[in-house]
Amino acid sequence: MATKKKGADALAVNPWAFFDTVTTTDPFVDAGVDRPTYGFADSGSYALNAVICGDCYGGFPKNKVIQAAGLYGSGKSLIGKYNFCPPLFADQYFIYYIDTENETTKEDLKFYADFPEKQFKVLHFHTVEQCHHGISTILKQLEDYMKENKTLINPHKLAFVLDSQGMLSTNKAVNDVIAGEDKTDLTKAKKLAAMYRDITFRMGELGCPMYVTNHMYIDPNAAATHSDPKKVAGGEGAKYSASVILSVYKLLERVNVGSSKDDKKKEVQGIFIQVGNIKNRMVHEGFGTRLYLSYKNGLSRYYGLHVWAQEAGLIQKYTNQKDWPGLELPKINGKTFLGNKWVICDPNKPRDQWLVAPEPRLHTAQYIGTILDPINEYVKARYKNQKLGVFGDENTEAATEDELSKVDESLLDTADAEVNSKLIKKAAQQAEALGLDAEKDLDAES
Repeated sequence: MATKKKGADALAVNPWAFFDTVTTTDPFVDAGVDRPTYGFADSGSYALNAVICGDCYGGFPKNKVIQAAGLYGSGKSLIGKYNFCPPLFADQYFIYYIDTENETTKEDLKFYADFPEKQFKVLHFHTVEQCHHGISTILKQLEDYMKENKTLINPHKLAFVLDSQGMLSTNKAVNDVIAGEDKTDLTKAKKLAAMYRDITFRMGELGCPMYVTNHMYIDPNAAATHSDPKKVAGGEGAKYSASVILSVYKLLERVNVGSSKDDKKKEVQGIFIQVGNIKNRMVHEGFGTRLYLSYKNGLSRYYGLHVWAQEAGLIQKYTNQKDWPGLELPKINGKTFLGNKWVICDPNKPRDQWLVAPEPRLHTAQYIGTILDPINEYVKARYKNQKLGVFGDENTEAATEDELSKVDESLLDTADAEVNSKLIKKAAQQAEALGLDAEKDLDAES
């Protein structure tokens, strides 16, 4: 009796206490510990950080698959080399850079991208099967190390770059060419799906992030189906594994050079990269902005924030001194700047202390950088995935009963209109079959 009473008292305190003793075969759950939170790697651009995870101070998640898809020359590989890898190197990660295009070597990455010699290796794979086997072999050795040392946490920081998924072939396609057979390869999408099904979970458990570049193609049948003509290559299976799929598009920056009309010409000095979310588990899909990459200085730290600053009313165009009295106009080389100007409407400063930024200098720490925190709060409040309530619940800021009734009435009106339209169309078809004037008869009846 005492035992029963003790058990009953325990259940009264914690009715779920029994499940603390249930074995699940999940090593973390059975050990009573939570899986680690790996955090984010700063991309070097506050705007790109926000697009990826909804936080200007975040970046690339350190245990997930991130895919960047775009047309040729859109900046996908540049983001991988110059924005994904450097913060991971700084955090003591080792990176396997998988080249499927025979485009780069270890010496290239050391010279052009400043990859530290001891912290990376370049792997060259031609087929999906080779890539899958190579990654799986590496992960297996980490898993074996953890078993031998009886640890749940992988002590070896590791990341992968796959550049690019679109150029991977398959064993079947290679063998068909060797045999002189001109056959369509229908196995690639299935092979890619199988690869990601295997490695995605394992990399997440080991805390291994992966950056994948992928191709987009133009669908000639998109107009007929009213869908986006730009499609991500690789089949549907590969899309499910990525936590983030970014769309990447490029626009050249052409700048006038030359001091006279005779030698005046335009020169490309950088590119604008339009980046948005095709899929994202952390922010709203479709959320994006435009980044700026200078061929001289790299990716701008602050460019792209102006889109959200304008939405939030944190910057406004300076049109007239009368509209903004008391604000000091910017000067360049000692002269007042008369071109396009922006007012930094800092909510933490009185109006007479607001800054006026020249257009070329808006995207700097000196100007838009002073309102980075208010911009970040706006982005997180509007675009980051939040806890969802129940529509109409009294604890949420949902519509009132009056608003709900209006919505219902409008839906009913729409439904009635659709039904009436179908009935009229059917009556017209029947009248035409009988040789009657449907429009005249309908008007007379009404």
